[in-house]
Amino acid sequence: MSNEKTSIYIRTIGGLTVSVDGDTIELPASRKTRALLVYLAMSTRPQRRDRLCEIFWDIPDDPRGSLRWSLSKIRKVLEVNDDDIVIADRDQINLDKNRITVDVDQVEDLVGTDPDQATTEALKAAEKLLCAPFLEGLELDRCPDYQPWYTAHRNRLETLRVKIISILAERHREQPEQALQYLNLLQTLIPDEISLKNRIQKLNASLNQGAVSRHDAVEGPAEESSMADADGGRPSIVILPFINFGADPDQEYFAEGVTEDIITALSRIRWLFVIARNTAFTYKGLDVNVSELARELGVRYVLKGSVQKSENRVRITAQLIDGESGNHIWAERFDRKLEHVFTVQDEITENIAGALEPQMVAAEHLRLRNKPEQNLDAWDLTIRAIALCREFTNEGSYAALELLHSALKIDPSYARAHSQIAWILSWRIHQGWESTEDALPLAEKSAEKAVYNDPDEPWAHIAWLFIATIRKDRDLLLSAAHRAVDSNPNFAMALSWLGASYALIGQGTKSFEWIEKARRLSPRDIFREEFDVHTSFAWFQVGDYHKAAEYASKASILRPDHVYPLLIRSASHAHLGMLEPARKDMERILELTPDYSLAMAHKSCVFIMQPDIERFVEGLKIAGLKD
Repeated sequence: MSNEKTSIYIRTIGGLTVSVDGDTIELPASRKTRALLVYLAMSTRPQRRDRLCEIFWDIPDDPRGSLRWSLSKIRKVLEVNDDDIVIADRDQINLDKNRITVDVDQVEDLVGTDPDQATTEALKAAEKLLCAPFLEGLELDRCPDYQPWYTAHRNRLETLRVKIISILAERHREQPEQALQYLNLLQTLIPDEISLKNRIQKLNASLNQGAVSRHDAVEGPAEESSMADADGGRPSIVILPFINFGADPDQEYFAEGVTEDIITALSRIRWLFVIARNTAFTYKGLDVNVSELARELGVRYVLKGSVQKSENRVRITAQLIDGESGNHIWAERFDRKLEHVFTVQDEITENIAGALEPQMVAAEHLRLRNKPEQNLDAWDLTIRAIALCREFTNEGSYAALELLHSALKIDPSYARAHSQIAWILSWRIHQGWESTEDALPLAEKSAEKAVYNDPDEPWAHIAWLFIATIRKDRDLLLSAAHRAVDSNPNFAMALSWLGASYALIGQGTKSFEWIEKARRLSPRDIFREEFDVHTSFAWFQVGDYHKAAEYASKASILRPDHVYPLLIRSASHAHLGMLEPARKDMERILELTPDYSLAMAHKSCVFIMQPDIERFVEGLKIAGLKD
C-alpha cells in the first residue's frame, strides 16, 4: 500500500464531480452507483447493507449483488492509491471521512448554524458554492426511499441560498447598486414574492432619481411591503417548516415533505396568498415571534406545526395563528400508523388543508365585523356576503347579492363574486324565492364571467352545478362537480357536492364516499350542514326515507329556515306514513315560501331523474302541498 494519503473532493452542487488529489476523475456510468457514492459520503454514520439495498434496489432477484457491484466501482474511483477509503464488513458500509471533503460540508462550515452570525465574506463564499441545484440530473424516480432524501437536501440548500442572499442584500443597504444585484438574484429564486417585487421597483425608482435613503434602499415602508395589501386586501399565510421532534435526524425529510405538501395544497385556494416555500424555509429552526414574523412578511395568518415519528407511529400537530393578535384560531393533532409514508403524508396534508380554509373564512368574518362600511374592499364584501348566505334565508341571501354587486363595482373581474352571485340566484330558484325565467339567465351570465375570469375557481363550477340542476342537465351537473374538485381537491364543499351530484342523477350509492370525505376533511366547516343535506339527498334517492329524514333533521337544527331540508324531511315522512310530522314541516315550508306549490316543486326540484322527481313531488303532495 502506498504511503500517500489520498485527498478526495466531492462536488454535489450542480452535476456530480469527484476530484482525487486535485485531478477530476471519470465516474461510473450507473446513476445509482453515483447516487450511492454521494449518499455514503454525506452520511454521518455507517449504513447497513440491507438498508442501502432498500433505498437503491427494488429488484427482487439480487439486490445485495447489485450493491457489491456498485461498491466495486466506487472503490475503483476512490482508492487509486490502494487506500482503504471504503470501509465495509458483512453488515455495514462507510467511507473514511478524514480523506473526503464534500462541498455541502464546506457551505455549512462557512455559515454555521445561524447564517445571520456569519461574516459577509463567508456568506459570499457560501453563495458562490450554492450557485446550482443539488445533484442536478441525479434524480432516481424509481427509488422511493432515495428520492425524499435527495429532495430534502436539494430544498434545504435552495432555502439556505435564499437566506444568504437576503442577508447580503440587507447588509448592502448602504450600497444600493449591490443591494439591487442581490435582490434581482433573489427574485430569480422566488419570482412570485410580491413584497420582493415592490422592493425592487422602489429601489430602481430611487436609483433612477439619484436619491436613495438608508431605509428605502432595501426595505421600503412597511405598508408597501405588506403582501396582504399588495394582493388587493385578500388574506395571506406563511406555513413555517414543521419541526422534527423525532429521535432520528435522518427523518427530517418527512417533516419537510409535510410542510411542502401543505404549501402546495393551500396554494390552490384561489382567494389565499401563500408565501413561497423558499421564503418560508428561511425560518427553519429559528425561534420566531409570530406577530413580528407576520409583520415582516405582511401576512395575516401563520401555520406552524411539528412531526414526531416513533417506530411505526407518527404524530403531527398543527396550529393556525392570527398574525396580528397572536391568538390561536385552530389547532389539531393527528396520530397515524406509519405503514406507507407517502399515503400518510397525503392524508395529513388533505386534512390540514381541508380544515384550514373554512377556519380562515370564519376568522375573516370575525375580523370584518367592526370594520366601517366605507373601508370594505372586494374581498371584505364577499366575506360578508358568505356570512349572510350561511343564514339560508330569503332576506340574508338577497342582502348577500347586494354586497356581491358592490364588490364587483370595486373589482369587476373578481371571479369569486361572480360565482357567488350565480350560486345564490340558482339556490333562490330552488327555494322558490326567484322565478326561473328571471333569475336563471342572470345566474348563467354571472357563471360565465366567473369561469372567464378564473377557470380554476371552484365556486365557479359549483355555480354551474346549481344551474345544471335547474336545467335538468345530467352531463353538465356531473362535469361541473368534477371540475370543482379538480380545481381544489381539498375543498370540502366541492367534494360534498360531487357526492350530492351522484344522488341527483340517480346514483345515490356513489354519493356517500365523497360526502364522508368532505366531513373528514372539514368537520367544522362553515357550511357543514350542507353535508347533511347532501346525505339526505342520497338516502332519499336510494329509497331509505328513515335515513333521509334523519339527515334532513340534522341540517335543520343548524339552519331552521333552510327550506330544502324541510322539503326532504316532509316528503320522506309522508312516504313512511308519518303524516303528522310531514304536515307540520309543510306548514313551516309555506310560512317561509308562501307561493310554493306542486308545480313549483316539480319545476325547481334538485333531482334530475324523472322517477326521483315524481317520488319527491308525490311525497310533498301527501304532506298537503297543493297545486
